[in-house]
Amino acid sequence: MQKNRSSAGHNGIKSIIDTLKTQNFTRARVGVRTERKKNIPTDKFVLENFSTTELELLKKITPRIIKEIL
Repeated sequence: MQKNRSSAGHNGIKSIIDTLKTQNFTRARVGVRTERKKNIPTDKFVLENFSTTELELLKKITPRIIKEIL
């Protein structure tokens, strides 16, 4: 969880900051493991479906993310 951070080059976050005219909001950052990425181009990798293991991890952390945002 992060609050009041820059976009760090992420165009989607930059768009939100530009629209809200502030970077003072809470966001959850979900990282990607590079060992799973292998030789897949980044743009294709980040658009892949989550694996079963990744979905389970997201289900586990979602209540905390909701609590932090609210």
